[in-house]
Amino acid sequence: MEGAVTPITGKPLLVRSMAQFSKIVVDKVTSLDGEQHNVMFISNNSGWLQKAVWSGDDGGRIIEELQLFKNPQPIRFLELSSRRGQLYSATRTAVAQLSVRDCSRYTSCADCLIARDPYCGWNRLKGLCAAVAGASNFSMIQNLIDGDATMCPSSHLSKQITDIHLTADVAQFLPCSPDTNLPISWSFSGKILEPGPRHILLSQGLVLTPSFTDEGLYTCETVEVVKGREHKKAVIQYHVKMSEVGGVNWFQAIVIYILASVCVLCVMLIIYVWWKKKPQNHVGSASVNYASTEQPEGKTESCSCGRVPGTKKTKPTRVKESSKSTV
Repeated sequence: MEGAVTPITGKPLLVRSMAQFSKIVVDKVTSLDGEQHNVMFISNNSGWLQKAVWSGDDGGRIIEELQLFKNPQPIRFLELSSRRGQLYSATRTAVAQLSVRDCSRYTSCADCLIARDPYCGWNRLKGLCAAVAGASNFSMIQNLIDGDATMCPSSHLSKQITDIHLTADVAQFLPCSPDTNLPISWSFSGKILEPGPRHILLSQGLVLTPSFTDEGLYTCETVEVVKGREHKKAVIQYHVKMSEVGGVNWFQAIVIYILASVCVLCVMLIIYVWWKKKPQNHVGSASVNYASTEQPEGKTESCSCGRVPGTKKTKPTRVKESSKSTV
């Protein structure tokens, strides 16, 4: 009893640094090819659960890490029901129930196969990752040896390409947040993007200070290496386009110039029409009319014609004079 208990494999089944395990349960799972696999569920004192599998070739490897409780606290109870496929855990203040056959967290065929989860396989008929228990080889795909994703049906990149317009020498952050803790890499127009003064690579994105030669397609990918084979999955893509100084490109400048020219022509036309309709002051003709109405000095004329139609008949005005005169 004083000696160390040596594993039957001659070495530890799983080694994790900076972790203190508290509870463990083991489930025997039959994969799609009929092989038996030991899947271990190990809790630690921070409320996290490691889902690991052991094989003679790879040793122990962690498939998944789950946070069962929001507040970090030691897990004091861990029990597995293999028949129901349920895992039960508890702390001093909370309990949790987890389905060990839940494969919905693998959202693509590549994720499903690369994870090499003995519980899960890709259902070719339904197009989703599902439990392999009771399924046939015809409807399911599973590869626990090297997670070869080339077995997946051919499909195009499902991630939508985001168009962004950047200004030269103005830094811009391009976020990339994968749903896993796998490392990420960036590529530019199909080539690996190396860090530099204009490209700062971060764990959550890329800081780009572009020039006019930096237009193109930027792709953020997760990278996973399985038995020397590198698997990449695109997370997000950006199509970077450069704008002119001030954010106005040549097309916008031409449109603005045309609109401004039309407005100037309209104003000039309005001024011309207004000037043509303005009444003119004919000074020469007015002076002639005044001159024609002047009477010669010393002469008085009267008209003995009948009354002009449309005028009112008035009495003649009599003026007393010292001498009689007849007009």
